[in-house]
Amino acid sequence: MPLPLVVKVDGVDGAGKTSLIADLATHFGRNLRVTVSKEFSSAHDLAFSVADSRLSIAELINSVALRGDLQFTDLEREMLMLVCCMRSNRLTLPRLRDNNDLVLCDRSSLSMFAYGILAPAPFLIFASEVLRPLLCEDLVLWLDVEPELAFGRSLDRQLPLPGFRFRDAIEERGLAFQNLVARAYAKVAEQDTRVRRIDASATRADVRAEAIAAIASLIG
Repeated sequence: MPLPLVVKVDGVDGAGKTSLIADLATHFGRNLRVTVSKEFSSAHDLAFSVADSRLSIAELINSVALRGDLQFTDLEREMLMLVCCMRSNRLTLPRLRDNNDLVLCDRSSLSMFAYGILAPAPFLIFASEVLRPLLCEDLVLWLDVEPELAFGRSLDRQLPLPGFRFRDAIEERGLAFQNLVARAYAKVAEQDTRVRRIDASATRADVRAEAIAAIASLIG
């Protein structure tokens, strides 16, 4: 498969997505033009002024959707995430692909369907139909890990500081919800031939090596 490539890394919170993307950017950045983006909160989306700061549209929508104190329903949150996902695949990722050899994206549409398991089924069917023709991805690396391990990592990394940030609506649901999400990932991943499962309970070096090999096999 010729360059450029869009490779997305997905998995439950705490699976190791950020660490893997950093490792991949370092490895492939030695010889290729590499950039990093996000499926649901890309800073590469168009900018929007809020108070005295500038957020991209995707960052703004994502930050609102995940605020646990704003009391969004599962359907309302999924609708906002769908907008972010559509913009990413319709606008942001194609533009980045045109100007780079390799685009590494934190999360994919798998996240929306895995974390949206409590949303009404008709909405998820609709979301799948509207997203399918838009998806900009050559490979999705799904980091599969035991929810207990990932949840512990997530809590260690994301403890909120008083007065600094709200624990988001997903974090508040705890380990039982993460177990449901992990099973949903397995179900949606098996339906997409672009998804490559990686055992994320392995060492960081082993996960990195397997991901590098998967991308290298596409580059040829």
